[in-house]
Amino acid sequence: CLTDWKRSPDGTDGRYVYYSKATITRIAGGHFVVDKKTWYKNDNKQAAWLVFAKDGALGMEVSQHLESDSGPIPDALRCKQALDILHQTLVVAAKYKVPLTNITITGDTNSEGMVPAAMKAAGWVALPNKSATFRGWDGHSHKVIDYAFVIKGVKGSVEVVTSKDSDHNRLIVTRELTK
Repeated sequence: CLTDWKRSPDGTDGRYVYYSKATITRIAGGHFVVDKKTWYKNDNKQAAWLVFAKDGALGMEVSQHLESDSGPIPDALRCKQALDILHQTLVVAAKYKVPLTNITITGDTNSEGMVPAAMKAAGWVALPNKSATFRGWDGHSHKVIDYAFVIKGVKGSVEVVTSKDSDHNRLIVTRELTK
């Protein structure tokens, strides 16, 4: 029930993870800021994270937002930002002993292909998306640039739901956690 959802207090500047108090227990949370060497002009280049327990399994959710400018330099920097967030995620996951199979990195990559390719090269793949396009804040149809990444071999799916009160979309991720 969405009315049970609570925003984790650990995000900042628009980056948050939402969770249901009825189904999970919050263990820890915080936010990452990517290496300043990867910054270009726009967006806050952050990711909020939440480590939680559900039915005896530990999990970790990360909500990222990468550079939004266009051009070859921002394209390359988005890949570096995504890999920096992945690295920081793995450090936190190891600290809390979260299995790699129970980590999901979601969010707005502002990339139709380069970020997913960089993540795949690192062993992380985008879950199949039920939506090929979404209605953007400008009212036009766009290709999906919001992804849910998991380590290769994890099964699940993601659905992008356009938000009416924001220029960002809600991602509904369906997947199993392992104990």
